[in-house]
Amino acid sequence: MPKQKGIIKIHGTLNGICYYPLHGVYLSRVATGPSRKRILTDPAFANVKANNQEFGMASKLSKAIRTG
Repeated sequence: MPKQKGIIKIHGTLNGICYYPLHGVYLSRVATGPSRKRILTDPAFANVKANNQEFGMASKLSKAIRTG
């Protein structure tokens, strides 16, 4: 992990780079989202999974209406 240099240490996300302290050392990394596996298995993403399923059903229904 790249370490932050300089007197001013940043905490947060800026231009897709996440800056944070870890054990007293300030690090930076590329900000990424959750993986597909985590969304499908983690209970914290139950609402996201339900919304994805609802959107998939709506997409299938709209295709049936367009082609019918």
